[in-house]
Amino acid sequence: MDSGPNNTAMDSGPNNTAMDSGPNNTAMDSGPNNTVMDSGPNNTAMDSGPNNTAMDSGPNNTAMDSGPNNTAMDSGPNNTAMDSGPNNTAMDSGPNNTAMDSGPNNTAMDSGPNNTAMDSGPNNTAMDSGPNNTAMDSGPNNTAMDSGPNNTAMDSGPNNTAMDMRY
Repeated sequence: MDSGPNNTAMDSGPNNTAMDSGPNNTAMDSGPNNTVMDSGPNNTAMDSGPNNTAMDSGPNNTAMDSGPNNTAMDSGPNNTAMDSGPNNTAMDSGPNNTAMDSGPNNTAMDSGPNNTAMDSGPNNTAMDSGPNNTAMDSGPNNTAMDSGPNNTAMDSGPNNTAMDMRY
C-alpha cells in the first residue's frame, strides 16, 4: 500500500506487508511473513529474511533486517537500526541514534538523542538511556549500560559487564 507520492513497496514472498504513508518512502520484503511500515517522509525499511519487522515512524530513518526473526524500530528522526543476524533487536527512540547488531541474540537500545550502541558478538546487550552515550560489546555474553549523559562503556572480551551511571 502506497498513500503518498514517490513511494515504493515491494513484496516478493508470501504473507508480507509493506506500507508507505508518507512521500519518498521505500519498503521492501524479500522473504515470507515480513512487515515493513514507513509513516514519515524519506524512510527506508528493508527485510531480507523471514519473520522480520522493520518500522520507521519519523523522517529520514533507516531500518534493515537481513536475518530471521529480527526487529528494527526507529521512532525519531535520522535514526539507523540494523540487524544482520538472527533474533536481534535494535530500537532507537530518540533523534540521531545508531543501534547495530551483527551477531545472534543481541539487543541494542537507545532511548536518548545522539547515542550509539553496537553489538558484534552473540548474546550481547548494549543500552544507552541518556544523551551522547556510547556502549560497545565486541565479545560474547557482554553487557554495557550507560544511564547518564556523555558516558562510554566498552566490553571487548567474554562475560564482561561495564556500567556508567555518572551524570
